[in-house]
Amino acid sequence: MNSRIKTPLYFRILGRIKHYVDLYPYDRIFFKRLQNKELSFVQAGAHTGKSGDFISVFGEKWNGYLLEPIPHIFEELVRDYPHKQNKIFEQIALSDYDGTLKLYSIKKTEANKDWYALFTSSNPDNYYLKDAEKEIFEVPCFTLNTFLHQRGIKELDLLYMNIEGHELRILKKFDFNPMPKIIFIETRFFSFIEMKDFYEKLLSMGYRIFPKRDFCLIIQKNG
Repeated sequence: MNSRIKTPLYFRILGRIKHYVDLYPYDRIFFKRLQNKELSFVQAGAHTGKSGDFISVFGEKWNGYLLEPIPHIFEELVRDYPHKQNKIFEQIALSDYDGTLKLYSIKKTEANKDWYALFTSSNPDNYYLKDAEKEIFEVPCFTLNTFLHQRGIKELDLLYMNIEGHELRILKKFDFNPMPKIIFIETRFFSFIEMKDFYEKLLSMGYRIFPKRDFCLIIQKNG
């Protein structure tokens, strides 16, 4: 990336004001500020590209990989993604090992056809899936280290993961080489203790952390 990603002072202040942290859209503001930069990224859980994630909204000029393992969702992603220039689509999952991964999705019905695949997870008993009739998919998976190495990626500006509770399994196995300048992950499925230990590791590595209720924006201090 051509220029440093600076962390505004008010981000740091907002991260300490718990009452407002879920109300103020500082994550959206942050990514909007980067929309004209040439970021490199890896997105795990790209889904259809229509759900309004920050890459589909602000990343028209960014270069990277969109990963979506579910076959029919992947087809829709490739067909309908809003800006395909400099984007590579791969039908794979990330995990903490190389091999295959079982994923579970709510069974499609006429009533849920517009949203049923949003909660696909490797955990059949997570909050959204445990009492639902499910479909099962077996998909190829790789560690983040393997994925980056095989593609010759030696620098990474943004790692973006929204994969229903599989994020920490991937990141605990990752050696942070290369070290992403920005990490954005879903956190709603993790306990306070799980996130506390992970955050302490990131702080020791020189990251600043801006948690919200269900997601967390993580920025390298010297990125």
